[in-house]
Amino acid sequence: MNRKKLTLSLLFAFLFVASSPVRAQKLETAAVQSGKFRLRISDGLLFLQANKAPLARIFEDIGKQANISCETSISPDETLTISLDGIPLETGIKQLAKNVSIFYAEDPHNKTHRIAKVMVLSAEKEALVGPAQASSKPPKINEPPPQAEPFRFEFEPGKSTDKQRPRKQE
Repeated sequence: MNRKKLTLSLLFAFLFVASSPVRAQKLETAAVQSGKFRLRISDGLLFLQANKAPLARIFEDIGKQANISCETSISPDETLTISLDGIPLETGIKQLAKNVSIFYAEDPHNKTHRIAKVMVLSAEKEALVGPAQASSKPPKINEPPPQAEPFRFEFEPGKSTDKQRPRKQE
């Protein structure tokens, strides 16, 4: 009986130890809660797990971790669900938003380029329109814009622009 208990104890201990790394790995790769994200930048690579996370916060954290100036016009309502696993930072930034401009700076010592600034425009239609126009009625899409009348020049050789009478030919 003692031998059976010892065998069972060792078997349970072995199963517990064997399943621990699997359980830890499952916890690590488990889905991020809705509205949250995990971001890490290492050696120029971007690691991101996001589930309906605010896009503006993601860019804010990228700026902090990579020491990049990030300016956005993204509303707090714009969210993103994405998984990026060790892709180059520039590629990852371009995958996060449609309207992204990346500015580079050159290191004067070794002439290498690095990302210095990222500007992101919102994909929402409201953000693309100015604040004064956003409150007014949106323009009709099918209606062509009003066009100015083309320039017309009229010249009649018989009419003189001078106030004097034309001279007679002799």
